[in-house]
Amino acid sequence: MVTGRDAARRGNAIVIELKQWEACKPAEGDNEVVTFLGGSEREVLHPSVQVGQYKTYLEDYHPAFYDDPDPLVLEACSYLHNYTFAPDDVLLSTKFSETLRAFPVFSADDVPALADFLVPRVERGNGIEVLDRVLNGKYRPSKKLMEHVAAVIGGEREFTLLDEQLVVFDKVLSSVAGGIHDRRKRVVLIKGGPGTGKSVIAVNLMADLMRKGYNAHYVTGSRAFTQTLQKAIGSRGAGQFKYFNSYVDVPRDEIDALICDEAHRLRESSNDRFHPRKSKAGVAQIDELLNAGRVCVFFIDDDQVVRPGEIGSASYIREAAERAGCDLSEYELEIQFRCGGSDAFVKWIG
Repeated sequence: MVTGRDAARRGNAIVIELKQWEACKPAEGDNEVVTFLGGSEREVLHPSVQVGQYKTYLEDYHPAFYDDPDPLVLEACSYLHNYTFAPDDVLLSTKFSETLRAFPVFSADDVPALADFLVPRVERGNGIEVLDRVLNGKYRPSKKLMEHVAAVIGGEREFTLLDEQLVVFDKVLSSVAGGIHDRRKRVVLIKGGPGTGKSVIAVNLMADLMRKGYNAHYVTGSRAFTQTLQKAIGSRGAGQFKYFNSYVDVPRDEIDALICDEAHRLRESSNDRFHPRKSKAGVAQIDELLNAGRVCVFFIDDDQVVRPGEIGSASYIREAAERAGCDLSEYELEIQFRCGGSDAFVKWIG
């Protein structure tokens, strides 16, 4: 990143994606090319697509680029310092035209053009002062991103609340909003069997909180479910959907609300075979969550089949909340919304 002020004294930051590539081939995807990387030819993102994602992420999550009264101007480009464009080069193909207009790519032969792109944006210097705003800012989703996530979820018919679900949703939303405003640690525990709509309430709660401007994260222990939600929301909002083990080093009360679905999948520790030293010694995973979120909402079915190492239960969450001095509210869902609400059918399946 290059930072400085332009002739109008506006703060500017330019993200530059550097590549050592020397040649490229076409790829079938809309955003990819083929290049030699890591010992073989691979399909990878076009450099301008890649750097454009970085720009979008920073504009969505870093207050330095969206907060009034003086947000920094953010630009992005890519620089392939070992690359010489061939005639009809794949990097310049028409399918990338719109991306290239927004995020230009420069080759080894384009140093003067790169300078022309950079210099007007930083010619008045003061780069350290501008950079400090970036380095010292705390990441938080912008209102624009929150509205995007809320709009996507709100437009999905399968997330519509029915009957008892709406009653519980209204109670929980009021409890969560109250906890955020009075700055007291609060835990909301929602119990219900299969088909009672726990996940539907959780997703709607996430959408409503973000629509109201709260920084809410949807958290689960299920990779498949989380990735499905991330895909539905799109890459822009995917950062609001995380896993139980994502909060090891998060500062206290960093997140307004953690919406923890499938809480029976909580583990004793965030350490696992892939990250054996990830969690601080002696810190339970649930304590990491309670530390990170000002309000934590747990959706749980105590009768769910638990995999080895998963220890979540209503009593376990209740004890942790009391130990942490949290205000605790509990709700129970009883009405089945699967199979026409037939208790007999549900019991037969059980």
